[in-house]
Amino acid sequence: MQKVNEQEPWYHNPWVWLLIAIPSLTVIGCMFTMYLALTNPHTLVSDAPAEYRATTESKDSGTE
Repeated sequence: MQKVNEQEPWYHNPWVWLLIAIPSLTVIGCMFTMYLALTNPHTLVSDAPAEYRATTESKDSGTE
């Protein structure tokens, strides 16, 4: 009587799913990050508030 070496199908091996899941989750995370970046644009931040600029300009010019 001969023994036949029967192997399980590849999709029954958990390591295959781990190797598929890591790059897949990376792509999904990248797409989510792109969505957030494109739908929520940054607002422009000025260098300093107007009150701060007025006080520093008056100190620089020597007139107080």
